[in-house]
Amino acid sequence: MVFGGDPTEVREHARRVRAWADQVDGVAGEVLQADSVAWVSDAASRFRDELTARQAEVQAIAVRYREAADRLDALAAALEERQQVLAGLLAAAGRTFEELAGAVSDGVGDVVDVAQGWANDLAETGRDVLDWAGL
Repeated sequence: MVFGGDPTEVREHARRVRAWADQVDGVAGEVLQADSVAWVSDAASRFRDELTARQAEVQAIAVRYREAADRLDALAAALEERQQVLAGLLAAAGRTFEELAGAVSDGVGDVVDVAQGWANDLAETGRDVLDWAGL
């Protein structure tokens, strides 16, 4: 069981988002190609200005996609780190439980040994009393 998500899957999402950013960059490049049309007029100037503005908007989208991909990669790294810490804690808890169970078992064994010793001493004392009484 993977606690908090699978870092590999998160990294795969980051890879896909980066690919989207590359596609958006391609669109921005295509917008610039339209700027190379030999057209001279006030409308052409406004058209080129509009293309430049749209290219900046498209590039900003690509930057946001890359930032999102970076954040996904950071999330994957944090998930991995926390999962490793959790696995270590669970392993330590398991060892602690086993040690506690062992200590309880040893303690019970000691109590049984002491009780057996008392029973043996009592039986021996009883035999001594019976022997003394001639029975």
